[in-house]
Amino acid sequence: MCFGSRDKGDRGLARSRDIDKQLRQDEKRLSKEVKLLLLGAGESGKSTVLKQMKLIYSQGFSKNEKLEWKPVIFSNIVQSFKVIAEAMNEHDLQFDNPDNEASQVLPPRYDCLSYGSDENFE
Repeated sequence: MCFGSRDKGDRGLARSRDIDKQLRQDEKRLSKEVKLLLLGAGESGKSTVLKQMKLIYSQGFSKNEKLEWKPVIFSNIVQSFKVIAEAMNEHDLQFDNPDNEASQVLPPRYDCLSYGSDENFE
């Protein structure tokens, strides 16, 4: 006579039910998950699209993510302004307009291109 085989069978059956339940829950959760494959050349905006989707359809960015991206964003702003200033200098365009009242209250202009690289902002 085999004692305990029924107990093992009951435990196995209960374990099987738990696994089946977990599989159903996972399947339900995954059926709501959308997977998207973004293809494109480098610098074509794939990351930007992904970030916009996260902002629009998710809870946005965590405080930690915001802190991580802050120096990158700041550096991008500085680099972009530097490119604009260099192009204006190359094409002999004035940054301010002496006839504009707002330009008269601004501090004297300085050469923003002579302040070196943006390594200080990283």
